[in-house]
Amino acid sequence: MRISTRTRYGLRAMIDLSSHSSHSKPILLKDISRRLRVSLKYLDHIITSLKCAGFIKNARGGHGGYILSRPPNKIYVSEIVEALEGSLSPLECVDMPHVCRYSKNCGARKIWQKMKESLKNALNINLNIIAK
Repeated sequence: MRISTRTRYGLRAMIDLSSHSSHSKPILLKDISRRLRVSLKYLDHIITSLKCAGFIKNARGGHGGYILSRPPNKIYVSEIVEALEGSLSPLECVDMPHVCRYSKNCGARKIWQKMKESLKNALNINLNIIAK
């Protein structure tokens, strides 16, 4: 499995928002872009996806910007990766056994299920822990 640049930058943006959230004021996208050294245009697309997934919200107006929609200790890396990459399953049959006629008796499927579970457990880290 490869993690896309979009997900790498998305996670970094979430960590940035988390580490600056103690100021309790919205953070400008241009400031995140500058700190992460990611183009503003590319970051805007990623932020839109994170907003649609419910991780962040934007505040409009003169003091506008972005803030986390939940406390950092309630947002997990696994959720962010799934929102930006899709399922953590290495194969479609893990989430949807009906796509393969061998799913019920497939020994290999058990390996793929364990792989998904292991990856999810490895990514079960909240932003509060990694933003410090």
